Amino acid sequence: MKKKQIHGLGLVEAVSLALVIVLIGAVSYLVFISDEAFKSSPQEVEAQPPMPAIPPYSDVQTLTEEEKSEAIELVINDPEVKKWLDEGYEIYGVISLSAENESGGMCMVYVLTQKQKLPWVLGITLGVPVELVKKESHGGCINFELELAPLTEGQEEEVVRIALTNPKVLEMIGDKEYVIQEVRVDYWESSSEGKCSFHAYPAVSININPDPNLTGIFAIVYVDLENGEVIKIFTNPRKSLPTSDWQSTKIESTKEVPTMTDIPHLTPQPGEYFTYRGNKSQILLNDSCLKYCYLEPNDICPPEANEGDPGIVITGTIKNEYDRDYYICMSAYAFNSEGEQIGHSIDQGPVCGIVAPYVKSGQSGDFELHLKYSEDIERIEHFVGCISDIPPP
Repeated sequence: MKKKQIHGLGLVEAVSLALVIVLIGAVSYLVFISDEAFKSSPQEVEAQPPMPAIPPYSDVQTLTEEEKSEAIELVINDPEVKKWLDEGYEIYGVISLSAENESGGMCMVYVLTQKQKLPWVLGITLGVPVELVKKESHGGCINFELELAPLTEGQEEEVVRIALTNPKVLEMIGDKEYVIQEVRVDYWESSSEGKCSFHAYPAVSININPDPNLTGIFAIVYVDLENGEVIKIFTNPRKSLPTSDWQSTKIESTKEVPTMTDIPHLTPQPGEYFTYRGNKSQILLNDSCLKYCYLEPNDICPPEANEGDPGIVITGTIKNEYDRDYYICMSAYAFNSEGEQIGHSIDQGPVCGIVAPYVKSGQSGDFELHLKYSEDIERIEHFVGCISDIPPP
């Protein structure tokens, strides 16, 4: 195994002792400043539910105040939702998910809770799907948005040490070069018996074979600090970028393709199902890969970007587990660290920003989405916006 390259431990610089001191002075509560942080009690930290990152929905029906009130009432009386509301809550908003010409009455109710899952989750925001026509709240399919705790420098070093002594991680690395990109608290969501949940732990992002001309692996390794062990590893294989794409002769020689040192977090993860209109769909994400590129004319829906602009391309494979063949409309949105949307897919069609692979029942199909590059992008979510048996307009 070749010597590791530490290319800036993102949160080491971002969460310095000085910043922690400022936070303590400003808001007068303790924010995990010791290596014993996982022993902190709920009384030590004020709940910090994040503002939800709501993706843009076009051509949706407008909800009346009566419909919004009904949706809220269904949500706060849902037994699964009630489990998150016992420490107090605030309704952030009700967003329609149904198109104007549909009668499904689907909407999402966003709830800022006072709940926490210490030591690593400081605040929890819920997105709860509601079917107004059926008068049903789907508390088993909650979308969670979390405010996560920072790590101290000592904790970051311990996370890296535990990850790099794990046999599976060592086997992935072998004798290849690798870059420790970021160490921070992260989470993944899972579903069991029709109910969604989340799992938050310190994690280290490792880019194995970071040279874009080589095949590589991007891995996120989750660590249980209290027990000193790796509990989950997510991997995203990365194909090599052809020389012709990596340094196009059409681009000025002074331009450089952005490096892979700050790869945005991509959701959903391979093995997870897309959400469609607030419910879990039967469209499975088999795999996905994110890489940087220069945008070509056929990647762009003008005037969203120009030929030669630095871009991000997401390629992957989805499986249609419905019993019919469908066109699957897909798009992607980019968010910064504050949860603000700062970009979206810019592909040409069938509608600007959307691709629609045709996938037969029980089979898999490929997709490719493009976004304009921005150094502020921290998270990219790709969505299924329509499932249609006829070609989208």
